[in-house]
Amino acid sequence: AVACVYCDFHAQNEQPATTVLGALLKQVVAGMESIPSEIKSAFERAKKQVDGRTLRLPEIRAMLVKSLSYLRRGFICIDALDEFPQKNRPELWDSLRHIIRACPNTRLFITGRPHIRDEVGKYFSGSATVIPIKPRTEDIVRYLEMRLDRDPDADIMDESLRADILRVIPATISEIFLLVSLIVDAILEQTTLHLRKQTFLKMTNGLGLDDAYRTTLHRIQQQNGSKAKLGMETLMWISISERPLKAEELCHALAVETGTTGLNLENIPSIRTLLGCTLGFVSIDPQSSKVRLIHFTLQEYLGTHANLFITPHAMMAEICLTHLNFQSI
Repeated sequence: AVACVYCDFHAQNEQPATTVLGALLKQVVAGMESIPSEIKSAFERAKKQVDGRTLRLPEIRAMLVKSLSYLRRGFICIDALDEFPQKNRPELWDSLRHIIRACPNTRLFITGRPHIRDEVGKYFSGSATVIPIKPRTEDIVRYLEMRLDRDPDADIMDESLRADILRVIPATISEIFLLVSLIVDAILEQTTLHLRKQTFLKMTNGLGLDDAYRTTLHRIQQQNGSKAKLGMETLMWISISERPLKAEELCHALAVETGTTGLNLENIPSIRTLLGCTLGFVSIDPQSSKVRLIHFTLQEYLGTHANLFITPHAMMAEICLTHLNFQSI
């Protein structure tokens, strides 16, 4: 059995250790032909509690251990653990260590940014294999070749610039694939060969993620018509909202006009429009329909540059109050 959990920085309030272990338990049990009687009994006892409390962490952990013990082989996968709330990590690490020790048939697979390695060493000293993952130069070259081959404006690309892109970017920007993507996006968006060459020189001159984010945000703000406003408001809602938003929720929020008493369905932007206006900064999870920023570091960047949005909390509150006042609600 394989049980997976994806940690999301923007859903920290929804991801205590009990929720993570509960999600793992649900997946393991769902793959069984029948639910073990011990687990059924534990849930029944919890239901009978006077205060109607949910199961506590030790109880969920014990049930997960019991469920895994029925399996010939089990795998627990936790993606982006660095985005799990730091204050809750110790009890999650303790639980994972307990599970692995109690279930020799179970393996743990964790991904996270480099700083999480110290925590792995602390809780799984000597028993964990750490594999640094970073793009290989040939992977970056292959990606760049693919993007250049699919250039919709190939007539404003010459062999000299193409060769420079394939030579300089892999040699100087090899640690972060996201950064490579942002750079090639910025270059190919330009409308003349001269502008493409200027953008290439600017974005490969000692560029870091912050510079790439700053440059891309400037491009969003310089879009024509209402695209700039829609792009920035999309980033505002995603980065500041208290929980991850579904695509439909976000589109409705962006469609609300203050002072009105109903939602104008003709004012709801399409998902394709939102993705286009944010120039690659936003993605949609196809399974949950939740919209999210492309990377945790972008969330951090937006959070430390408050001047990007004008009174965002007041604006969002006004939109929410207007929506609550709709006659159809």
